[in-house]
Amino acid sequence: MNAPALADVQNAEDQRRLAIDKVGSKAIRHPVRVRDCRSIDTAA
Repeated sequence: MNAPALADVQNAEDQRRLAIDKVGSKAIRHPVRVRDCRSIDTAA
């Protein structure tokens, strides 16, 4: 069974010509459950 090839859209040139001043994320917190010998809830 041959699957069709997917286009690499992330590597394509952006034709929208939008100016980008900053990228990334800052001060985002979401709950994370870490399992060890006991269950601990924390925010990362």
